[in-house]
Amino acid sequence: ERIDKPTGKYHPILPEIFNRYLAYKRSLQERIHSERIVLTAFARYIETHGIRLETIGVEDVDNMLATSYDHLAAKSQNSYKSCLRGFLRYLYVNNVMGRNLAPLIINRRIFAGALLPRFLLAESIEKLFAGLKHDTARDLRVNAMVQLAYNLGLRPMEISKIRLDDISFKAFEVTIRDRKNCIPAAMPLPVTAIKAVAVYIVGARPKTEQRRLFVSLKPGYKPLTGNHVAKEISWCMKRVGLSESAYALRHTYAQRLLEKGVSIFEIKELMGHEHIQTTQRYLHIHIKLMRKVLFDEEI
Repeated sequence: ERIDKPTGKYHPILPEIFNRYLAYKRSLQERIHSERIVLTAFARYIETHGIRLETIGVEDVDNMLATSYDHLAAKSQNSYKSCLRGFLRYLYVNNVMGRNLAPLIINRRIFAGALLPRFLLAESIEKLFAGLKHDTARDLRVNAMVQLAYNLGLRPMEISKIRLDDISFKAFEVTIRDRKNCIPAAMPLPVTAIKAVAVYIVGARPKTEQRRLFVSLKPGYKPLTGNHVAKEISWCMKRVGLSESAYALRHTYAQRLLEKGVSIFEIKELMGHEHIQTTQRYLHIHIKLMRKVLFDEEI
């Protein structure tokens, strides 16, 4: 074991690829406490069973999860599974493993997760955009976030990881590199979205060498996390009297695609979903919306 001098805590010595992944997560300004717990259990499991990373299979991952986390609550299990999925994607992208095992790790269903995604109706969308302010640097920053969430259906985490180099003002597009389905995507930016991003960069973004698009407005200018982006968007929505979360804009994006006749498979790719079952939940929303419009039934 070795001592972590900043915290005074002891940590087991992990294989080099594990430490590179933790260093990569640190570079994204993310906390790595849960990742370290998961990677420690994973390293211990493959060492005990004499398994090499290059040959590990989904049955080995399942056995490790069952051994280490079956006694935990569903929410805790899902949190640790998310950490392991991130590591497995990293191994696949960096050619350590020949197969991406991340999509095969399925979360346990919990009641809150079974609820249908919530989206904004037309009057709420109009209310949101009519209420956007342009008075402060924070206003300009959150306006750009709202435009990206609404027009591209991006997760708060994906918005937080956009870099200045990912935006092409000439081509009117942004490249989203780190997605759950492990497939980077170049997505078109509508005029309203690219204008909001440009106004934020010119009129509000601090002068800093930091390459992340969204940074704090106080000296230090650290990159914002996904949680911070979600809170900022929620704050903007509450300011105009809407009680929905930041994810409502992502769900609204999917709903708009359905209304335009885009296939469920195309929506899966645009949303960056790992599983088609996740995307199919939006079909149920669409049916309820049609009943609302046709029969004036409550949603």
